[in-house]
This record gives sequence, structure tokens and C-alpha cells, in this order.
Amino acid sequence: MSDALRQAVLDLGLEDHIPLWEVASDCEAAGLLPRGRDGVETLAALLLELATEDKVRILTGHWDDPEPRYVSVDEAAGLLTDARYYSSDEEMAHDLTRVYYVNVDNIVD
Repeated sequence: MSDALRQAVLDLGLEDHIPLWEVASDCEAAGLLPRGRDGVETLAALLLELATEDKVRILTGHWDDPEPRYVSVDEAAGLLTDARYYSSDEEMAHDLTRVYYVNVDNIVD
């Protein structure tokens, strides 16, 4: 995993609650992440690593839910490995609950 990918994920997470499909798309477009299954696996591993290090938190909720809920690292592990969450087309087609992440430096208590 590249330091550039790690930094890009952390930086994007400072903006807001970022859907998994958005970070995947942005990192693919920047040439930091391969498309397809390899990219999803790389990003899932990185996000889980960052969540375990308490650098990011994982949330879930419907796209129009103003208060998505934070999930534990254990629950996040299952969500992050589901490739459907990395595609906005899949989310819309199956009315999936959205999975987000946020940099902990962007969380105000």
C-alpha cells in the first residue's frame, strides 16, 4: 500500500462523511488505486488498518439519513469487504445502506 494512497484517504476524510464509492472513484481517477476487485481489496484493507489505528471511523446509514451511525471495528471489517459498497451503481440498484468513513480529526464531540 502506498503512502500516497494512505494520505489521500486521510485527506479526503477531512472533508465530510465520505461514501466508500466516492473514495474509490477519487483514488482510481488519481491513479492511486487499480480498478476492480484489486482496488476494492486494497482500499478495504487500508480503511480497516486506519480504523484499527483509530485514524478513521466507519459509519453506516441511508444516504438521506442526517445521522449515520458509527460502527465498531469488528462490524466495519464485514462492511468494508463487501465490494457492493464501493459502487454507487450497486448502492442505487439495490437500495443499499451507505457506508462512509471520516478522518477522526474531522469529528467534533
